[in-house]
Amino acid sequence: MVAALRIDGGNLASLAAGIGRWVQQATVQIASEERARAGLDKDVVVVTDGIRGKAAQDVKSFGRIVFVARPSMADAVLWALAKLIELSPVGPAAGGHYRDEHVVMINGKAVSGNLRVALSAIGPGDRIQIVNPSIYARKLEGATANARTQRARRRGSSRQAPNGIYRVVQRLVVQRYSKSLFVDFKYVKLNTGVKVWGTVGGGRVRINGKWVARHPRGRAQRDQVYPALQLFIKPDETANDGG
Repeated sequence: MVAALRIDGGNLASLAAGIGRWVQQATVQIASEERARAGLDKDVVVVTDGIRGKAAQDVKSFGRIVFVARPSMADAVLWALAKLIELSPVGPAAGGHYRDEHVVMINGKAVSGNLRVALSAIGPGDRIQIVNPSIYARKLEGATANARTQRARRRGSSRQAPNGIYRVVQRLVVQRYSKSLFVDFKYVKLNTGVKVWGTVGGGRVRINGKWVARHPRGRAQRDQVYPALQLFIKPDETANDGG
């Protein structure tokens, strides 16, 4: 139960400070009661004013305290992997299916065997990636527009997944787990030896409000990159903004 506000006079500044302290104490009390009702007594993530790990007692006046049950990384990774498989386009069987090529990596090494057992041993700071090494995986993701490089938005190459696969799943994972872990979408290099032709140079810089070309464009071979989700837990950091 929140204590009653008591005002004993004083100047305006002290009155405002007293109200601020009361609001802060009331916020902590209400959050603690909600935590107890939800049964979140152990292993929770405290998110105070949007900052993971910030003590609830340090909440700002009219701030917000959220207690979130900490999911296991295994649960989050396996959920993301299931979503990637679910949203993967399926084509002719020749050469294998894209949906069967997703690989889980811990600190840069592919996991073999029982995924849940391997993931149960990780800790804060360990980096988990899910990546698809299919040669056409990047084309399936399409591309976002980029004013600096003058790149136009490009839809994914599959009609079954016109908005891509990894980008879509990254947003879903953020919505589900954003209070407890970080999730990034990125392109990574793998030791596959695959080279592709791509544009080098070019790009623009903004000078006095105008875009100016930096270097002439050219074509060259470079290492292929592959779409990946990167998941990790960092204590005392601001989590993804999941809304």
